[in-house]
Amino acid sequence: MKFFKPNHLLIFFLGLTHLVIYYLLISWQAFFLYPVIFLLFFLSYKIFLTRQLSPGLIKLVVLFGVLFCLLLAFSLPQMSSDLAYYFTYAKIFSYYHQNPYLVSPASVFLGEASNFFSDYYWLDVPYLSGPLLLLITAVINFWLGQSFYLNVVALKLLYSLAFFLAGGLLLNLINWRKNPMAGLISILYFWNPFLIINTAGQGHPESLLVFLLLLALWFFVKKRYTLVGLCLNFAVAIKIFPLILLPLFGRALKEKSGSYRPHLKSIFFGSLLPFVLIWSLAAFYNFLPQSTTLAKLAQEPNDGLFISFFHPFFGLSSPVLVWLKWLGFLIFCAIYGFLFFHRFYSQGALPVLAKKFGLALLVFLIFVMYFIQSWYFVCLVPLFLVVGRRREIDWAFYLSFFNGLAYFILAKYYYAMILLLFLVPWFFILINIFDKGYEMAYSFTRLQRSIGFRKKR
Repeated sequence: MKFFKPNHLLIFFLGLTHLVIYYLLISWQAFFLYPVIFLLFFLSYKIFLTRQLSPGLIKLVVLFGVLFCLLLAFSLPQMSSDLAYYFTYAKIFSYYHQNPYLVSPASVFLGEASNFFSDYYWLDVPYLSGPLLLLITAVINFWLGQSFYLNVVALKLLYSLAFFLAGGLLLNLINWRKNPMAGLISILYFWNPFLIINTAGQGHPESLLVFLLLLALWFFVKKRYTLVGLCLNFAVAIKIFPLILLPLFGRALKEKSGSYRPHLKSIFFGSLLPFVLIWSLAAFYNFLPQSTTLAKLAQEPNDGLFISFFHPFFGLSSPVLVWLKWLGFLIFCAIYGFLFFHRFYSQGALPVLAKKFGLALLVFLIFVMYFIQSWYFVCLVPLFLVVGRRREIDWAFYLSFFNGLAYFILAKYYYAMILLLFLVPWFFILINIFDKGYEMAYSFTRLQRSIGFRKKR
């Protein structure tokens, strides 16, 4: 009779409903099912805001998440064109024995992958991601040969494995067996359609970054600071933008001990030396994005979220945009400096570092990142969930919900997507301002009543 308790029935019913919608999404390829799955995610979030889940039910949530990912991973129609590009770059390296940083996909035979290219502009662009991601995809291509389907499924399964390993680290970091918020956090991670579709469906490699970032935080808790630096360096070798997290890690060590001196050895062998070795080897073998490739991208008008927000007002080629680029970079530097030196009031060093990581990446994606895409925000959601407080958990939900709607529903309405993505972070700020204003007004009212009561006496 234990199975018929309300929480058990809710988990089972909602899990089966998610599974059916994912199956229909694969079978029908129907546009209207995307808002349905995100509305169901919203309903799950609201239901479990005030409900605690036992460890057994959390395991059931994880099991349903595994089923969702397996269903999407073996579906070829549910994939991003990025997978076709990654397959082609890996083929250039492992099959044609050429450097993808120097050779574009258009110069080789594309085969079956050509059926999945959605934007032929990128066929003339050499490889842009980090060398570690290239090596991972090239090894898979070498083992599985030139079968496009096998390579795509293998990459999806690899990213799904990284997703669940990161989920295990997340549960460990929040002490899931004793944390009353563990049930809600597990729902927001393992049943999150924004994370699941982008990882197991679309096949974006951000789950590898999530795994390395959470592994770095886990080593931080275990005081294995050298391994923290190694994990962050591996993340940088997949995609370059986690580089901004290395100084924040060094600052966290200083705040923890009051000085850098006790940690100089860990910083040198874990952060500085691996960084120099990885990128020296990459430069020696020419495994870096070329200056001509970067110059070509810099000329594109769609080069960032902050800039794109002003395109409807100034056009795509206005000289004002050049100044706005510098303004966006200065805004990022100012906020990053604040995050670097600010001490957030919290119960421990882990929530503070996770929050700093998440906010730094959020500001970078808004004001600096070129060619912003919705799935880049996948990295932020687990970092805010690690903090474990209600406010940051809400941030994780809103980032997932609004970015998911923007990408899967408003993707063809370019300015609507950009506007939606741009306003989401400021929505958090406005909510916090209103909350603080209410608290101040309430405190002031109580103070007036207290003074009036004393005067009467």
